[in-house]
Amino acid sequence: MQITAVDSVPNLFQVTDLVPSDLLQQILATDWLNVPHSTQPCQETWPRRRIELHDLSWGDQWTTNQQQIWFRISTMINMPLLSHHHGHTVFWLDHEGFDCPIHTDGALPGAMQMYWIGHSEQGTCFYHDSQGQQVRKQFESQANTGYIMTNPLNNAETTGLFHGMLNPVPVGTFRLTSYTLLKPNIT
Repeated sequence: MQITAVDSVPNLFQVTDLVPSDLLQQILATDWLNVPHSTQPCQETWPRRRIELHDLSWGDQWTTNQQQIWFRISTMINMPLLSHHHGHTVFWLDHEGFDCPIHTDGALPGAMQMYWIGHSEQGTCFYHDSQGQQVRKQFESQANTGYIMTNPLNNAETTGLFHGMLNPVPVGTFRLTSYTLLKPNIT
């Protein structure tokens, strides 16, 4: 696993090789269109399926991997994370036509979104401004890569965390990502 800050502002990081190759192969071989799913709260009208780890045959392996790398993630992003939490991960299957306008995640302290299946141009783009005129970082959607964003100041408007996915998922395809909440250990 590698985590690299995208620039000098330490709140946005590129992640590569999050999971080992055996788990990656299981993720890619999953029959995603036939896995139990629900809608994502507050996104019920979006063409998106929410898939829980407990519905995946390799879900326990995912959790074990997260537990093994959690301290490293915390250290690499310089954010003390709750050690017993290990992030709550869900998988999102986005159907054809899905896109996501530019937004911030408000008071969310942090998240890791990883890409698994989809076209390279379906990665998230981060901007310095709410109009999308100043690109901070365009992530490519490639299997086992993604990003971590942290929002310790709860002020995305001044920290370059405006983001979106403006390229709709093409007809006949889907995009698969995982989304893991990061909870800081505040003492």
